[in-house]
Amino acid sequence: MELEGQQHKYLSKVRRISQGQKLVLQNLKNSIQYTYIAKQIDKKRILLKLFETQSISTFSKELHLGWCVVDPKSIEKTLPYLNELGVSKITFIYCQKSQQNFKINFSRLEKILINSCQQCGRPTLMKLATCKNTASFIAENEDAYICDFGGKPIQNQKVTTLIIGPEGGFGKDDCVYSLPKVGFDSSLILRSETAAVVAAGKLLL
Repeated sequence: MELEGQQHKYLSKVRRISQGQKLVLQNLKNSIQYTYIAKQIDKKRILLKLFETQSISTFSKELHLGWCVVDPKSIEKTLPYLNELGVSKITFIYCQKSQQNFKINFSRLEKILINSCQQCGRPTLMKLATCKNTASFIAENEDAYICDFGGKPIQNQKVTTLIIGPEGGFGKDDCVYSLPKVGFDSSLILRSETAAVVAAGKLLL
């Protein structure tokens, strides 16, 4: 395999690989780990030879977060943590209190996820999607819970789909209060991104 351009720059300037060194790569599409040997390195290209392939274990639990849209900057900062924890999918929901002018830049988020996977070793990319409102999300995910005050503290519940509210909480038109609730053993008010990370950690680890 021959690498040029940005891939060459990353491996030679950032990773500083040397000739003869083994390099473990993943395509982020399956759970296969590919080990290559750097056979030749020059100023413009790196020539790799496949050494071995190995199937690696994936996450034993799945969690789909329905995350009501908040400031994209907060999403971008939080995404690597959720990726490392093993969240399988995030659907960004435009709920009543979400600012409708906030647009999700999926191309940018994918780059963040790729960099996160390089650092933590996650073999596959997290799935990302959007939904126009909570009612539509609930209709497509009948097993959904909500994370809210008054919910039973997360312990050993089997929750695979969880809705995280926006800053200021859910609105009366969000149609979520008929869903089962989970929460935290705390009287503090958590930011939306903090609640997402804590909930994911408790449910997946």
